[in-house]
Amino acid sequence: MPSPIWLITLLPLLAAGAFLFFRARLLTRYPALRAILTHRRWSRLYAWQHGAFILSFPLLMLTGTALYFEAWHRALIAWLSQIQTFHSWFGLAFAAVIVVAALGAPVAPKRPRWFDWLLTGFLTMVVTLSGVALWKPQLVPGSWDAVAFSVHGWASYAWLAWILIHAALRLISFQAKHPLNARFDYRRREVLLTTAGMAVVGSQLLNFAGRQIQDAAIAEAAPTGARGAPKVPVFPAYYTFTDAYPDIKPADYRLTVEGLVDHPLTLTLDEMQKIGPETARRNFVCVTGWSVSNISWTGVSLATLMKLAGAHPEATHIIFHSADGTYVDQLSVKDAMLPGMMLAYQIDGQPLLREGGYPVRLIVPPMYGYKSVKWVNRVVLASDGVVGTWERYGYADAAWLPGQQTV
Repeated sequence: MPSPIWLITLLPLLAAGAFLFFRARLLTRYPALRAILTHRRWSRLYAWQHGAFILSFPLLMLTGTALYFEAWHRALIAWLSQIQTFHSWFGLAFAAVIVVAALGAPVAPKRPRWFDWLLTGFLTMVVTLSGVALWKPQLVPGSWDAVAFSVHGWASYAWLAWILIHAALRLISFQAKHPLNARFDYRRREVLLTTAGMAVVGSQLLNFAGRQIQDAAIAEAAPTGARGAPKVPVFPAYYTFTDAYPDIKPADYRLTVEGLVDHPLTLTLDEMQKIGPETARRNFVCVTGWSVSNISWTGVSLATLMKLAGAHPEATHIIFHSADGTYVDQLSVKDAMLPGMMLAYQIDGQPLLREGGYPVRLIVPPMYGYKSVKWVNRVVLASDGVVGTWERYGYADAAWLPGQQTV
């Protein structure tokens, strides 16, 4: 997903949209602007639709970024549900406005205008369909979710790049006879527009390349087995509350199990791996919209861990602490007994990535990913629960995926 730093380019779009909505008053108050900025071919409805598009697009980009970018996501978590609802319904309304505008568009025999409409229609279709797949994941196969997340983000930023190129084109060739544009002959305009377009598109490509290099570096850092063994799946995002990933050496790792137990445990990574391993193949679903399907996790089931420690009957909750000193969450003992609940030390037969919780992380398949605490080094059985780290920002403690909640 592109860096949110490129959202700064939305500022001129917001200004342009505000101008289109209020241009009648501005042109009346400042007559000198009329000769430069009046577009006589536009009907009032078409101009209103154009202004609505320019103002709506930045709002969708900003609310969409709030749903996936960690820093914004965390700061706005109390309003996340409302933001998601607004983004989804407003996105459908945005697509409807484009469809209405396309059906009532003025006759435009020039190729650039038809290209504008074809590209706008294509991007509208791609962004809308991928957005619906994220909003209503039950309507599409589970394997489509991660693809839809990537397509939705990159298509939106591609659209932003095209809007900037389109705006530059219209600004320079707005009125060929006006003194402001008389300085530009065809060749000079072409060179300028090509340069501007290459700058915008190039910046997006460089950002894309940078992200691919980063993902490749993460994947390369993952340990692999024998030659030809599969590498660790790379998730679309790796979140951390401390802006860093704990660097835990295997020989130094210790897992403590304490609280309401008969036999407190202190286990090394090697000792954990010698306990009867359990393997579960599940989807991993993030509340921000992406998912990775059909992942094989290997580790120690929570049911086995509680049996080894001798959990007391009065223990109602299991609290998981992270080695980062911040991340903490809980499960009820009842939920912890469900199939697939485990402290995992392998993903698809390979050690976890450092970013993904190495050496041990909690896996809670029927719930959203924020319940799966990373870098787990302490487990406490208690008669009372705690407020988890993500829950402090407004997330639900019962983070069940749709259709997964137990009775």
